[in-house]
Formats: sequence, C-alpha cells, structure tokens
Amino acid sequence: MAMTLPTSPHYFKNLERFGNGDDPPCAICGKGVKRGNEAGMVHIHGGGGVIVTEEEARERNARDGDGGDLGGFPVGRECLRNHPEIAPYVVRAHKEATV
Repeated sequence: MAMTLPTSPHYFKNLERFGNGDDPPCAICGKGVKRGNEAGMVHIHGGGGVIVTEEEARERNARDGDGGDLGGFPVGRECLRNHPEIAPYVVRAHKEATV
C-alpha cells in the first residue's frame, strides 16, 4: 500500500527560499512547518520516494533492513488539504511516528 510521495515541483525552491531555520520542512512542499502546527507526520521510505504506514515501515525494515527508512517528516495542514490521498499515511501530531 506504499504511495509515491506527492512532492511539489517547487520543493527545492521552497527549501532554498524559506530555509530550514527553526521549522522543519514539509515533506510535500518544502516550506517550514511550525512545530505544533503540523497536520501530522508521514513516514518516508525507499530512500525518499515513497510514504508508508507505520506497519509497512516495520515490515520493510524487518525484511530489507532500515537502509531506505528516512523516518517521520512533518506535513503542513495546507498540503494535507491539497493532497487528501495521503491521509491514510499521516500519523496525527498527538501520536509518535517511528523515527
């Protein structure tokens, strides 16, 4: 059930423009996400190309090792609204992502 990460074509431009500063970048658009204001976290795997559920991450790590596991990254609220298809992969902010 892994899904290709729907990265914005402006991801790297946003990283450069907004910088990382104190706010980690959104996994989708690259803009800083203020801590506590994120919609949740997504677990990125496959060296950065896919998002997986926590269960899938555990299965992949057990099967293949964790070399492709990049851990949890925040998703901004606007990006979640614009990409509702990623909702099953989002670990809400009140839960811990496996990092």
